[in-house]
Amino acid sequence: MSSLYVAFGIIQDDSKEERDQKEAWKQTQIESDAAMAKQETKREKQQFSPSGRIDGERRASSSDHSSRRGRVKQLLSSPLPSAVKASVKPAAHPPIAQGELLLLLDKDDQPLQPNDAPSTPRQKPGRKLPLRLSRSSSKRFSSAPNFKKQYCVLHGANGLYQIRYGDTYAGPVSGVHEFITAGVSSIDHTHRSSGQQFGFEVMINASVMDAPALCCAAETEADFMRWMAALMSVIDGSMDT
Repeated sequence: MSSLYVAFGIIQDDSKEERDQKEAWKQTQIESDAAMAKQETKREKQQFSPSGRIDGERRASSSDHSSRRGRVKQLLSSPLPSAVKASVKPAAHPPIAQGELLLLLDKDDQPLQPNDAPSTPRQKPGRKLPLRLSRSSSKRFSSAPNFKKQYCVLHGANGLYQIRYGDTYAGPVSGVHEFITAGVSSIDHTHRSSGQQFGFEVMINASVMDAPALCCAAETEADFMRWMAALMSVIDGSMDT
């Protein structure tokens, strides 16, 4: 019997110790929850307080500024896309005439003007040399200095035309001889073109001394006649009738 009491006492002591541990754990848990609730309340107050909003806005503004600065830096460091040049092929009107011609150009592939070549002065208005052809239509013209073979396209409409030229029809355009105007422009055989077998000069306005001019030469008589027919049709206005 005494041993049972002893055992019962031990059990009571163990139960009391277990209860004390549970109570201590509960108290610790309550204190921990209270501390967490206090911190959460403090954060909420800071968030909704004027100073908290200002700090948040400052942080957001700083972040946006850094992001924009990063994008600007990236754009500045990125290589710029190369400019896309128009092709010799006209975008709007179909070609009236096209093919290879020899053009008198400067080092920048622009039409060499009479004023730029003192040895071949511009002819006075009203004086024209007769257009002369070779007796042999099969003989081809060999390139002379300053003359460059280019693929040319005559196009336009409503009395206003231009000659575009470049290395190939689908390649980038090297230059444009524009403002070929019906009733104003003319085709002349000048001192510059007279040295070429099938040479001619497209004058924008022969009555103006410094008006642009394009000195050309066909390679065969057939090409010469084809270009003469096309150019005359746009200059005399018959193209639009």
